[in-house]
Amino acid sequence: MKITIVNRHRDDMLGGSELQCDFIATELVKRGYAVHYVAPEGSKERIYDWPYTVLPCKNQPEDISREILSTNPDLVLWRFNKHHFFPVIRKLKKEKIPVLFAASSVNDVDPWFYKKKNGIRKTVKSLVKSHWNHLGMRLVDAVTVNNAEYLNRLSVADQYFVPNGMPIDSEPFEWNKRYCAWVSNIKQIKRPEKLVELATCFRSEDVDFIMVGDIQEPSYEWMRTPGNLPDNVYYLGVKTPEEVNGILKSAEIHIHTCYPEGFPNVFIQAWMQGTPSVSFGFDPSDYLKTKEMGFDAKENWEDFKRYVKLLLDDEALRVKLGGNASRFAHDTFRIEKTVDKLEEIFAKLIKKVNVSG
Repeated sequence: MKITIVNRHRDDMLGGSELQCDFIATELVKRGYAVHYVAPEGSKERIYDWPYTVLPCKNQPEDISREILSTNPDLVLWRFNKHHFFPVIRKLKKEKIPVLFAASSVNDVDPWFYKKKNGIRKTVKSLVKSHWNHLGMRLVDAVTVNNAEYLNRLSVADQYFVPNGMPIDSEPFEWNKRYCAWVSNIKQIKRPEKLVELATCFRSEDVDFIMVGDIQEPSYEWMRTPGNLPDNVYYLGVKTPEEVNGILKSAEIHIHTCYPEGFPNVFIQAWMQGTPSVSFGFDPSDYLKTKEMGFDAKENWEDFKRYVKLLLDDEALRVKLGGNASRFAHDTFRIEKTVDKLEEIFAKLIKKVNVSG
């Protein structure tokens, strides 16, 4: 079977959905699939050394459509949010190619999502473009969500909950004192300033706060200069997933400050390494509460500080929650299980197209 995946590639942008697509593509190749990866915003000059074929292209509907059709796929797995989705899927459906839309953010299931821009005209344009591309949902054959809370928010008959999967391999990491770890690409939606503010409240404690991730917005460039951060905060830059796993494994707590998204990989990474989470305002699928793997402060700053203090002081509780996290994550978030579920969906979609065609 020939599968074509559409998303930015991890070599061009190291984000959560890009990592997921790489993991899925690699596992599919292991299982005998012919996999092409159409990568908008990719570079024709870059050498993509992966077990699947990467097809970089411009981030335009005509270019994306052309590259997809050139692969003559049996099925398209789209994980590129709603960028250019409506014009591209219209062309794919003319060729009777089944399309599986993988929602990886709460914004993907919101027909009126838009980004606030400088100036009302740009904001309105973003709103109109988002809603226009959302019309493509009328044409998809099925949808997957990586957060169970987002099921049935789209008017698509076939919807499936398919959890993200992450590898457990880690590289050893050592630090000269206790520390908490914050991991994400650094931009406004991730609220890294909340971690800095939190660390300031713990300057009298014998604990450091480590930040890992790519600075993706100029407004956060100040974090690169150590003197601009509190003396208990250390920005380590970009790290590989294996390095991140090692950092999380040795951390006392995983700290999360991002706005609600789909299902951030870092939660899975922390839990697989047996590290509990304290989140400022997002509990994906309500797992922190129901599986007892940490705490969600629900945007309450005093509770946020209190939960961090509680876990730093109570080793027995920290170990208990970390054990819960490890057991649950290993049973739920292995990449093999993710692809098992995708294979079942692929078979159903191919069968449906063959019957209707």
